Amino acid sequence: MIARGRRTLTEVIGGLLALSLVVGLSSLLGRAEEDARVLVLVPERWVMARQFFPILDVLAEHGIHVDVASDAPHEHVFWEDYVDVATGGDPEAEYSLSVELAYDDVDVLTYDAVLVPGGHSHHAIIANDDAREILLSAARLGKLVGGVGQGVSVLVEFGLIAGHRATIGPGEAEDPRTPNDQRIIEEAGGTYAWACVVVSAESERGFTLVTATASCVYSFARAIAVQVGGPKD
Repeated sequence: MIARGRRTLTEVIGGLLALSLVVGLSSLLGRAEEDARVLVLVPERWVMARQFFPILDVLAEHGIHVDVASDAPHEHVFWEDYVDVATGGDPEAEYSLSVELAYDDVDVLTYDAVLVPGGHSHHAIIANDDAREILLSAARLGKLVGGVGQGVSVLVEFGLIAGHRATIGPGEAEDPRTPNDQRIIEEAGGTYAWACVVVSAESERGFTLVTATASCVYSFARAIAVQVGGPKD
């Protein structure tokens, strides 16, 4: 009886260990599936590299997956390379980005945040109905929405500033704000905050808005990383 009881106890312990292993693996797989994901929207050209790559670098350091989407797959021409060629500089591009994801193929549900970086063709995003729908859907679904530099102008045009605190402008040391910054935010229905980065989680709107001046891209990316949380435990 004792021997049989011991065998039964051993079997029970072995079964518990096996179950624990299965649950542990399932948890790991679940965490892998739930790791934070961020979508960055870009036009076909002229995003500013210095307002784009720091976002990717900082989010990667925090283990956050980033996808880049545009109206069509393309090899992106960054503003800095365009200016270099236009002014007689080196025709060899310094920055490289292959955009493979089209707006039409974006599933907003799979992302924790949608961001718009700064550049000199933000009007192309403003004029794009698919980009508008992605950002508005993200807000409706309670996702984080963010913009830095001219990317904030896109959020203004899409009505996403209303009810939130927000900042906008170059944010350079010699030109920390322009006379129009406060007017732009307030006319969009928001509350202007003279700050490098503003995180606004107003419950009335149902989504978190993160805005930053053009010179604060690293701080902007770190704020995004904190909000979406990186790999989830």
